[in-house]
Amino acid sequence: MRREADQSDGRRALLVRTEAGRAMTEEVHRFRRSVFAEAMEEWPEADRAEFARLLTRFVDTLGSRQPR
Repeated sequence: MRREADQSDGRRALLVRTEAGRAMTEEVHRFRRSVFAEAMEEWPEADRAEFARLLTRFVDTLGSRQPR
């Protein structure tokens, strides 16, 4: 990460991912996908699809909630 001045508002600073940060993000995503794939490798396709549907619903619901 690096800080950059906000061109539209000089009072603000933006955090921008560096190339190393982007590479690390991709590595984390690859690792996460491999963990899920290994955990579900023996699941029938219908179960995988249902899990994906329910997980998406969970994430969508969680993301739409207002903080308490």
